[in-house]
Amino acid sequence: MSKLKQVLKNNGINPRGLDLLLGSGREAIHGLVADGASAIELSRRLRLAAGEIGYWPLIMGSDDDLDRHGGSLLSSLECERGSSRDLISLAARIDVPRWLAERAPDRGDLPAAGHWPAGEHAHHHFTLPTDIVTGKPLQRVHIGLVPTVIEWQVPAFLHFGGWNDCPAPEYHVAMLKYWRHEYGAEVVGMSADTLELAVSRPPRDRAAALLGGSAWFFWWD
Repeated sequence: MSKLKQVLKNNGINPRGLDLLLGSGREAIHGLVADGASAIELSRRLRLAAGEIGYWPLIMGSDDDLDRHGGSLLSSLECERGSSRDLISLAARIDVPRWLAERAPDRGDLPAAGHWPAGEHAHHHFTLPTDIVTGKPLQRVHIGLVPTVIEWQVPAFLHFGGWNDCPAPEYHVAMLKYWRHEYGAEVVGMSADTLELAVSRPPRDRAAALLGGSAWFFWWD
């Protein structure tokens, strides 16, 4: 960890509070703590320096969110889903357009189309550093340092997904890789049930207008 602290210092980032958050060995996720008001800016600086630091920054939410991350990771490991490398290998075999087409609902099951809503409906901000009820910045936000500089690999290290209707981790990896290529999407935040992306080239057609913002938000029950 001393080497990581020095690399952070070299890039103008205060390593005070750096600690091990999850995992061990080559899959260990270290992290910093920030207040909610400054978490987005710190995350941005870390993303810009990711190539030199060797880690991808990830806003992981509050203390409770971190505990839930730990529980989810432990459950996944007990189910023997494999290592992050195994999940990334599985993701490489997934044909994303075909998978999406197979999951799309039958058009006959959809409600009748109504009037197109007026005004702006896309998102341009991130929610994880804030209280979901009040919208105020959290006092403590964990920013994980995931041991990869390839952002679409991040869900594999947290074993994110695989419960209820939430796709398994390898599908998140494949989907993020696809969106990275298509829309310049980068993962910014991930709580135990929420995923947030920064998108540099969002779709502009009307059918995809709700995903036309620079911040994409996904939540699973």
